[in-house]
Amino acid sequence: MRQVLIISLLNIFLLNKSFTQTTIYVQANLNYATINPILSYEDHNQYLEVRKLFKRRFLPKLEMGIDYSPNGSNLCFNSGLAISYRGTIDYYNAIGYYKQTDVFLELPLCVSYKFFKGMLSTGLGLILQSRLGTNAVYQEEVHHPNGFGFRVLTNYNFYKKLSIGADYTLGNVDKYIFNIRYNNLQDVLSLNLKYSFWTIRKREVL
Repeated sequence: MRQVLIISLLNIFLLNKSFTQTTIYVQANLNYATINPILSYEDHNQYLEVRKLFKRRFLPKLEMGIDYSPNGSNLCFNSGLAISYRGTIDYYNAIGYYKQTDVFLELPLCVSYKFFKGMLSTGLGLILQSRLGTNAVYQEEVHHPNGFGFRVLTNYNFYKKLSIGADYTLGNVDKYIFNIRYNNLQDVLSLNLKYSFWTIRKREVL
């Protein structure tokens, strides 16, 4: 009887131990981006016609970040810093087109839920952003370089420390919410390759 009691207490103790996991990673992205000029047009039909003149283009992004999963949970919190190139191919000019490029510093604040023992995750979050430079200066955008956007994301861990993923970011949403006219929204689809080079697991007793 005493042995059974001791074993039971040990099992309870062990089962109430869990791990927090912190992972540091680098990530290379390929953005497929354009802009949305909805805040520059009062007439909706005119906006729809003009929007057709802005085409997507491929641009790079580089990110270093951290994933944190508390107490063995399937939830994962993500943050970091990224240099993201966004832009468009603009056919609005009657004599031709030009490639607009905007450079942003991004700070993601996202949360994901992991499935299939962590192999697959999906999530969403807020992206704080600051425009570092551009080759197309719009008067109102000069006065509003900072803002935030929304992101939805998914990730698949296909081999040990490597994973691939995709996300969609709608940037400059604050300008739309607060109706700050003559600022463009950024419409960005992104594919990424992620390498998790350092993982720390810490056991906690509940």
